Amino acid sequence: MHFAKRTIEEFPGDKDNIRINWWLEPSISYHLLFQEIFDDYWASFLCFQHGFTKQCTEILRNTLELILNVYFMKFCRGENNETIIEWSAGERGIERVRSIIDHVKEIEFLKEDNVSPYLKRLWEILCAATHSHKKMMTSFTVPGGIWVKEKMMFEPFIVLQTRSIFLMVVETELKMIRHFFAQDKETEFTQKILDSIDKMEGHLKKYSKVIESIKKGYILHREQVILASGKSVLFSLKITNEWELEGKHAKSLCQEEKKEAGRKIQVILLRYAT
Repeated sequence: MHFAKRTIEEFPGDKDNIRINWWLEPSISYHLLFQEIFDDYWASFLCFQHGFTKQCTEILRNTLELILNVYFMKFCRGENNETIIEWSAGERGIERVRSIIDHVKEIEFLKEDNVSPYLKRLWEILCAATHSHKKMMTSFTVPGGIWVKEKMMFEPFIVLQTRSIFLMVVETELKMIRHFFAQDKETEFTQKILDSIDKMEGHLKKYSKVIESIKKGYILHREQVILASGKSVLFSLKITNEWELEGKHAKSLCQEEKKEAGRKIQVILLRYAT
C-alpha cells in the first residue's frame, strides 16, 4: 500500500489495534475524483438544459481542474511526493492551474492523441465564460426599469457557445480519463468507469463534426445564406462571438443586403439553438 506510514495509524495507548486510513490511499482518491467528475457532467448538463449557462461552464471548469490535478500528481510529480499525500489527506486544494497545464501538456501520450494543444485554450475559454462580464449577463439587453424576471430573454449565441464548450470539455476529458487507466494498474473500479466512457463517447459521435469545428475555434463554420437577390454568402461564428463572411459576394453586399443577411443569420442561430 502506498504511503503505509500515513495510512496506518496506531491508537494511543493501545498497540494491539491499528486503523487503516483507506481514504489516504491514492487509488481510492483517484476513484472518488473520477466519480465526482461524472457527477459534475450530469449536473452541468442539467444546468444547461434549464438555461443556467454560466453555472454549466462553472461546473465544467471544476472538472478540468480536477483531472489536471490528477495528471500533475501522478505523471508529473510521481505518487511518492508530499503534494499527493496532502491532497489525499484533504490538507490542500488545487493551486496554480496554469502552471499545472504547462507540465501536463508535455506528457507524451497526450501529445500523441492531440489533446495537449487544447488544454490551455480550453481553460481560458472556461474562465472567460464563467466570469461575470457585463456583456455575458442575460439582463444586459433588457431596457432600463424592467426586471429580468418580467421579460423573457433568449440569447442564441450564449446557448450555442455553452453547448460547444460542454461538448469539447467532455470529449477532451474522456480521452484523458481513458489514457489515465491505460497507464494505471487495473482495479475493481476500472472496467465500470471504462464502460461509462464507452457509452458517453458513443453519444458524442453524433456531434463529431461540431466538435471538429469547435477545435478550430468555430461554433458554426461556413453556413450558407441565400439572399433575395440570389447572392449567397458563407458565414462562420467563432466561439469568441466574432463573425466571418466569405464567398465571392461577401464584400460587394449593399447595406440592405447586409441587413437581410443579418436577419437570416439570426434565424439560423435560433434553429441551431433550439
